[in-house]
Amino acid sequence: MRFVRATLVVLLLAGCPKPVEPVIDAGVPELDAGTDAGVDAGPTPLGFTIELETVDAGTIAGLDAGMTVEPLKSITLSFPVPLDDVRFRVMDWNDAVVASDDESVTDGGLAYRIVFLQPLKTGRGYSLLIDAETGDTFRDARGAQYDEVRMPFRIGGEVQSEPGVPVKKKKKKK
Repeated sequence: MRFVRATLVVLLLAGCPKPVEPVIDAGVPELDAGTDAGVDAGPTPLGFTIELETVDAGTIAGLDAGMTVEPLKSITLSFPVPLDDVRFRVMDWNDAVVASDDESVTDGGLAYRIVFLQPLKTGRGYSLLIDAETGDTFRDARGAQYDEVRMPFRIGGEVQSEPGVPVKKKKKKK
């Protein structure tokens, strides 16, 4: 009995490894003519660019994971090749889908624009999520498969309270 209890304590203290955030290559991978085509170098990173449009009509090129940005009006993603079985969403701090009006243009590549129906709340965290619609992975027109991509970001400013949540008042001491 002591052995089982000691084993459980050790397992609890060891914990689970933290998930590794995916590394996003914002450029298109270049092929080196000196590379041996017979060696599998692993999965090709998903190459794309991101442009953020702020509510004050400014633009921000690129999005790094964990970045704090000004309030956004839209996000535009551009891929060098079309993608199959893929969906694009922005998730809020509760992991709920943020309402948006999306546009997609396929012209040799893929341009996908997410236009927010309401402003994103300041001080809150969001995530840009690119994942498969039906399976575990999505693929590009060349057949390369990709895992889910999640890029967290935060809207700068003071945290806005939730509508309908009462503000806690300090109790006065008597």
